[in-house]
Amino acid sequence: MALPISETPDAFDVFHAYGLTMCMAQGFEQALATLVLLFGRDRATRRPESPEALSSAVARSMEAFERAPAQLRKNLPEQFDPELMGEIEGLIEWRERLSLRYLIERLDLGDRPERFQPGTADELVRVGIAFRTAWGQLNGEIVFRTEDLPEADAPRWLREFVAGLADPAMFGERTGLPELGSS
Repeated sequence: MALPISETPDAFDVFHAYGLTMCMAQGFEQALATLVLLFGRDRATRRPESPEALSSAVARSMEAFERAPAQLRKNLPEQFDPELMGEIEGLIEWRERLSLRYLIERLDLGDRPERFQPGTADELVRVGIAFRTAWGQLNGEIVFRTEDLPEADAPRWLREFVAGLADPAMFGERTGLPELGSS
């Protein structure tokens, strides 16, 4: 991002960027849960037999992700991209920080407590882009792995489900993940 959102971000700038970033984080989480569901190491849960079973399994995987993201990471497919795994780990840390304490940490408690520290909205935009990029990469991994399956293991309804996944990868290539402490 070449230009900051504003030199003195107001609450609207920050809350707008925060909301967009959290939307991207949720898409990332859903793609991660779907990847684990379809291709994870747990063979007992990764063969849904119908579109309805798949929908139910995706809902269950989202609940599992919310409760235990570390466990979900452990169930990623064998031979998973180590670079992408590093990005996933960093984004999970960001997600926890965003949901638990980020906005409070970034308040400017000086004379004007309604303002946030300079760079807050810009940092949120950078993190949102990182979530969106990883979301696209995970969806790409799902598509790639689905195409490699024999027809018997990937019926038409499954291929249609995968083809219909939202794919933000078209918006850019892999970007560096901002550090947790940076502004």
